[in-house]
Amino acid sequence: MAKAQYAHRGETLDYANTGDIAIEAFEIIDFGSGIGVAGTIIPPGATGSLHVIGVYAIPKAAGAVEFGEALFYDGAAGTVSTDDGGTPCGYAAAAAEDSEPTVWVRIG
Repeated sequence: MAKAQYAHRGETLDYANTGDIAIEAFEIIDFGSGIGVAGTIIPPGATGSLHVIGVYAIPKAAGAVEFGEALFYDGAAGTVSTDDGGTPCGYAAAAAEDSEPTVWVRIG
């Protein structure tokens, strides 16, 4: 039988900033199969915390969102929507009307 080794709860992960500019606290990081939110400023070449579980208010594309709907992140626009053309990022933790600029997203 295979065994696993426990590391930690997995709410945050170490994230290396390999870019040339600092990643600001609360900046959304699209890592392809999901998103995370920077917990602190991460200078170029440094490693910092990336929150991969939690509920965050994230800018929303046009359209209403229902509680529990799957959401996808569009990195070019910096918004989430129900359009599955982006990176899967979680689900709506609350409904949001079309006129609302953000939606509460349960990432992870």
